[in-house]
Amino acid sequence: MIRALALMAALLAAPALAQTPPPDPAARGAPVSEALVPINAARAAEGLPPLTIEAHLQAAAVKHAQDMARQGYFDHTGRDGSSFSQRIAAEGYSVCYGAENIALGYPDAAAAVAGWLQSAGHRRNVLLRQATHLGVGRAEAHGRAYWVALFANTC
Repeated sequence: MIRALALMAALLAAPALAQTPPPDPAARGAPVSEALVPINAARAAEGLPPLTIEAHLQAAAVKHAQDMARQGYFDHTGRDGSSFSQRIAAEGYSVCYGAENIALGYPDAAAAVAGWLQSAGHRRNVLLRQATHLGVGRAEAHGRAYWVALFANTC
């Protein structure tokens, strides 16, 4: 009986702990910093300047990765019909030139970047001369990671 009362007391105290939000799976593994190093290394090898992380691009990338994971699709076009440039603009970034890479199933940022660098079209985006900024998002659903990288410069 005493154990049952102690257990009930512990369960009654638990709601305070339950209010702490779970860690965001999109933030796990610090995808931006993990992607930035190999992306900038690839750019340096081609004589291109490094990209810097930009908060608006970051927000757009994370939101698109989360949307694909939540709704179970894989596409550059959002379920709402949005393009990457529309999603970037919605975050308040005035994009003059940009590109988007997406990937599915890579376990970490280094693997996603390696995959992009092995694909001619994705590599071209990583090496965009016009790009100055980067945003990277990751979300997970059903054990599969969805990746989004945005490369852009502002007007």
